[in-house]
Amino acid sequence: MSIDAALGRLGNKSGVCTSSTRPVNPFEGQLIYETDTNRTLVYDNAAWLVVADNQVLSIDPANGRVGVNDTSPSYALDVTGDINATGNVNSGGVRVDYYAQYVGASCVLNRDAAISMESGYISFDLQTDEVMDEFNWHDPSNNPTRITPTISGIYLVMGACYYDGVQTGRFITRVYKNGTDQYNRYDTTLTSANDNGGVISYITELNGSTDYIELNLLQTTGSNINIRDSYLSATLLRRS
Repeated sequence: MSIDAALGRLGNKSGVCTSSTRPVNPFEGQLIYETDTNRTLVYDNAAWLVVADNQVLSIDPANGRVGVNDTSPSYALDVTGDINATGNVNSGGVRVDYYAQYVGASCVLNRDAAISMESGYISFDLQTDEVMDEFNWHDPSNNPTRITPTISGIYLVMGACYYDGVQTGRFITRVYKNGTDQYNRYDTTLTSANDNGGVISYITELNGSTDYIELNLLQTTGSNINIRDSYLSATLLRRS
């Protein structure tokens, strides 16, 4: 006899006992609860079948919680131990591993061609070429200077600019977020004709839609400058 059939015929055929004081002459469909094992069993006319093992599964109806290997669940489903699923596990309708699989996603832009700038107060957004852009965060046709991540989260942003050693003057390498100087800059004054450069790194939050970053060089004094190469990258550290 199946457990479902037995449960359908229970009526008032139930009792409380221990594992050592089960009914001596049980009848088909008899239901018992063992206080020492926290198990519920039904007799199928041949043997006792476990209907529920409360040591494994605990139900807290007052708070709408279920515990697996947890007698005091704190969440709607509280599991002590490993979980395996043959299908997707979702959070807020989004597959859980979707959040993890993009951590470390990057867009890297680099320009190794020389660029000449005139002297004076000059702000120049460095047009850069893609080195890595798996998620299409860079639009080389419409916004060649920008990285616009499509995943909301916390990012490590790094920028660098290197100059040929033929100029003197003050040069400021800056990373812009949404067209505004983020005060993350490398400010240097060249007093001799030596190669030099600035490297910037900082952590910021990007909204995954409209926020973008750019690399910028400002020359305030000195002669013409030749930019030897530049580098800009955004790497996802944690999804929002």
